[in-house]
Amino acid sequence: MKIKVVKSALILSGLIFSATASAYENTTHVIGGNIGGIGNQYYELEEKIDSEHNELDVSMGTSGDLYYRYMLSPYIGVETGFMAGGGGGVLNWLNLIEVDNFHYLAGRVALYGNVPLFSNSSLYGKAGGAATRISYEINEHEKSSTEYGFFGALGWQYRFNSGFGLNIEYQYMNAGNFETESYLFGASYAF
Repeated sequence: MKIKVVKSALILSGLIFSATASAYENTTHVIGGNIGGIGNQYYELEEKIDSEHNELDVSMGTSGDLYYRYMLSPYIGVETGFMAGGGGGVLNWLNLIEVDNFHYLAGRVALYGNVPLFSNSSLYGKAGGAATRISYEINEHEKSSTEYGFFGALGWQYRFNSGFGLNIEYQYMNAGNFETESYLFGASYAF
């Protein structure tokens, strides 16, 4: 009786392993993108806007990203991508100056991990670093800087059997004097 149970367990685990391995081989690469606009970007200027303030708060701007992910296993991957955002309304204390064309462009690398919830659906997280170029005009003078720091994201995704997926994602980036958070919708394709 014990031999039959052990034999059955070995056969079952072999079937499960081979099914997982074949699914892994078919979805090693993922390409995708996100777009959103409900979020904030906060930037601390090197110069003071007035005698007390040196920060910009850009609310309701747009943001998006494009990425490539290499899956090391069905649950862990490495992702690289580009992010961009800006626009929205720039709040500058007391409206003493004019700030226009606030935008950023970032390159990022992150570790990716997911936890399956139910059929074709999972929660995921990303954590890594970003190099960000910030540009804006202040009193008709162009300014820019490069900042380095943390990038993280949390989300939910649904992947169809065809490899096409949809997701909802919250992104947070804190790069030196620049901080942004975004709520995004996205699509991806696993192959």
